[in-house]
Formats: sequence, C-alpha cells, structure tokens
Amino acid sequence: MKVTFLNSSYLPSKGGVENSLYFLSRESIKVGNKTIIIAGGKNDEMYVDSDGVEVVRYKSPSTFIKRSCSLFKILKSIDSDVFISRSFYTTVIALLAQKKVIYVLPAIFKNQNSPRNISNNTLTYKFIYKFNCFLEMIAIKKSDKVFVFSESMARQVKELGVNNELYLCHPGVDISVYNPASLTDKTMLRAKYDLPNDKKLLLGLGRMVQIKGFHHAIESMQYLDDSFHLVLVGDGTYKKELLSLIENLNLGGRVTFFNFTNTPQEFYKLADIFMMTSLYEPFGQVILEAVACGLKVVSFSNCLESIETATEEIFIGSENLSFKAAELTALSLSNTINEAAKKLDCDCTDEYNSFIKKFSWKQLFNDLCNTN
Repeated sequence: MKVTFLNSSYLPSKGGVENSLYFLSRESIKVGNKTIIIAGGKNDEMYVDSDGVEVVRYKSPSTFIKRSCSLFKILKSIDSDVFISRSFYTTVIALLAQKKVIYVLPAIFKNQNSPRNISNNTLTYKFIYKFNCFLEMIAIKKSDKVFVFSESMARQVKELGVNNELYLCHPGVDISVYNPASLTDKTMLRAKYDLPNDKKLLLGLGRMVQIKGFHHAIESMQYLDDSFHLVLVGDGTYKKELLSLIENLNLGGRVTFFNFTNTPQEFYKLADIFMMTSLYEPFGQVILEAVACGLKVVSFSNCLESIETATEEIFIGSENLSFKAAELTALSLSNTINEAAKKLDCDCTDEYNSFIKKFSWKQLFNDLCNTN
C-alpha cells in the first residue's frame, strides 16, 4: 500500500502536528508501505530520510498562488492509496487535485485563531482569518473522512454547522522518548540548564501566544512559596509581554525562560508539574508527553465559561494525574498547584500505565487506514 501524509510544515519545525507526521510515517514504514510526506519547506526538494520515508517539499515562503500551484502539481503527479492530511490548506489543495482525503483535524481554526484569542484586530488579519475559515469549512465538508481527537473537537465541528460523520481517534506518545527520569538523570538535567535542584519545578512549554495562558502561570507565582520555580519554554508573539509581566511582578529570580527547544523531553524530565494553562486546546499533545514523563498536570476546569479544552476528557479514569483549578484566577491556580505538589510522591503506577496504553501511534495509524 502507498500512504501519503500532508501538512503545511514538517520537521525541523516542531509541534504536535509535525510530530504526528513523523511517528505515523514510521508506523506506515513498519508494515511495509511506500510512505511519502508532502509538506512546506524553504525550497522545492525531495529526499528519502534514514527510515525510508520519502519527503517532498514545496516552497512555502512564497505567495499563496505560487505555493498552491506548486503543491497542486506535486499532488497531481502522485498516485496513492491513502492521503492523510493534518492541515485544512493541504486538504483543500488535495481536493482540488481530485484526491480522496482523510482529514485529521489539528484544531478548529475558527476558534483557535479568532482575532480575540490572538489579540490581533487589524483589517489584514481579519481578512486572512475569514479566508482561512472558509478554507477550513471546505476541508471539513468535502473530505472523504474527518477524524477528531476528542468529543470537544467533535462538538465544535458540529457548532460550525457541519453534519458530516466524524470519527473519534487518539494521538499517540512515544514512550521510548517520553518516559520518567531517574532521580540521577533529573538532577543532571537541572544542572545542565542551571535550574535549582532544591525546588519544585513547574513547566510551561509551547507557543508563547496569549491563548496558551502562560500569564496565568506567572501570576500564580505571587501566591506560591519559595519552594516553587517556574520554567517557561518556547517562542512567540506574546513573549515580550510575558517578560514584562515577570519584571513588573518582581519574579525575575523565580521564573526562568528558555527559547524553543528541539529536545522538549529534557524539560519534561527535569520538571515536577506541567502547567496546562491553555484557554483553548482541542486535545494537547504536550499533556501526553508530560504524563509519559511522570509529571502531574495542572489546568483550568473545562466547566469554566472561557475554557474550551479536552483536558478533563483526556483524564477520565486518571484523576490522580490531573488537577483542575475551579476559577480562572491566579489564586485558584496556585491552590491547585499546591494540591498537585502534595501528591508528587503518590504511587500512581496503575493509573499511569492505564493512561499510556490508551495513546498509541500504531493504533492511530490503523484507525486512519482501516476505516470502512
């Protein structure tokens, strides 16, 4: 069988979607499939990686029309038994190329990137936003099959007025990469990044944009004692505001910032508690990675009006791994962090093993390719 994966970006760009392409393509290779990844890149190129996956790049830094024509030509030249797309853009171009597409939604663009959530009210952004919302609707309505990672995502799709049948699936986590660190390894990693070894480390990792809610994590430090230290990892348009907030609250000695990393597993392994402070998160690959590395997860309750995440859905049956703030305030978040910290030495082996078994890249690949 020949399987082709599509997305607007791929490694070395790092994110949940890019990682999913990597791990799904490895599962495809394992069962003997001819496997191709088509994604945007700096230039048009083609190469075969060390595992035998053929990677085809179309030049992404160009005008929309040139980029689309380049991708269209590539797609027209490829015959494949299965086309699996993770981007509404690549899905639409594949549909124009008359391919049957399985679309695995990464998020609901209309909700995640609304001008309110992005804090961008310029006319240019509003135009681009509406155009992308239009493309997203085409991708969802016209794809052969549409997969979502949570009931929350399914509900959001229905709220768009789409009545297509939706297939529920789960992403995976690679436990050969993401696994708990020994006390020795944790100590060595903290020394490597010059982080205190006598503190409980809180970790926030992801794009530094307002919707990720990292400002709540920073503000909560005002109510936590000196035994806690916050580590933030990532880059983004909101980073300057976060740095100013740290300075204004005089938290410079209690919060450490790191730029984007290609080794997120090292930060999970040196931390104790993962801060899932997103206001909108259709699933949250980082949650799986954090739990796989043995961290407790602190988030806001999905019952709050302004919170739209799948966190509570993910942790059904694993309540000792997740702690939820009942209010969207720094004080409530700090109380929840203290609650999680009291359970750091709790033996949750059974819950941990049960949680990890639910999330497999092999199972996801089989779900995508074997749906009748």
